Amino acid sequence: MLATALSADDPAQLRQRRDIPYVAVDPHRRQMLDAWWPIGESSAPIVVYIHGGGWRGGDKGNVGLKPEAFGRAGFAFVSVNYRLHPQTDFRGQATDVALAIRHVVEHAAAAGADPERIFLIGHSAGAHLAALVATDGSYLEAAGLELSRLKGVVLLDGAAYDIPRQISLTGGPRSEARYAEVFGATPESQRQASPITHVAADKGIPPFLILPIDGRLDSGVQSDAFAERLRVAGVEARVVRCPGETHGSINQLLGTPGQLATDETLKFVKSRSAPSPARASSPATEPDIAPASTTPQDAAPASSTEPAKP
Repeated sequence: MLATALSADDPAQLRQRRDIPYVAVDPHRRQMLDAWWPIGESSAPIVVYIHGGGWRGGDKGNVGLKPEAFGRAGFAFVSVNYRLHPQTDFRGQATDVALAIRHVVEHAAAAGADPERIFLIGHSAGAHLAALVATDGSYLEAAGLELSRLKGVVLLDGAAYDIPRQISLTGGPRSEARYAEVFGATPESQRQASPITHVAADKGIPPFLILPIDGRLDSGVQSDAFAERLRVAGVEARVVRCPGETHGSINQLLGTPGQLATDETLKFVKSRSAPSPARASSPATEPDIAPASTTPQDAAPASSTEPAKP
């Protein structure tokens, strides 16, 4: 078991496991997750992070300060890889995210984490996948879960909540071809890929915090329209524009004290993290978020490469 201690001035200490398969039989090399959880916690809420990369790239290892920041706040943190295009399309990617959430639910209690308090955070293409899984209940339902399992969703500078509209906003044959590769060329396929399509009242859709960067037209338009659709359906949704950030920095710096996106995210998840009454009061004696056969590995350094915009 690998223990990862923070600085001496930091009250939190974390255990870490890397490259945990979340598919039991013949997992693809991308169907893996990394997990961090606070030592000594009995019912830590859980943040599941979905990386960006234009649906074609990105990696779960590029987490920056996030595990430490959420660990200090008393949260377990999980970073998920998923299969990439052209290995699969958006349906396969959303399915992978749902299967990763199921794995977290099944193994959380042994790590002293609370499977009833799960939050999603997604950046860029990961924001699209987080929003899709949190609005189209078919993905979690296929994994044996309900939308109500999720207590909140944070979206970092996504611009693909309404795919047909995004194509019209960005314009040009190159943009249209790029989106068609992942979401299909037909209006119906693109509509099914759009989280905004699946918003409806009384589905158990969780609250949303939507954080576009200030000054980017498409992510701002998409964020406002998606939030408005959520609110009309009776779902709590708030948009906060983040000035002074780039598409990459809002994600790379998440966890930095004083960053607006960090402050808003922590406030959002903390305010929705009341403990489940049925949780045990004592921590697990041998915390573990993975099957016993999984071997921990040293963490890879986070990359500073700016990801592709969705």
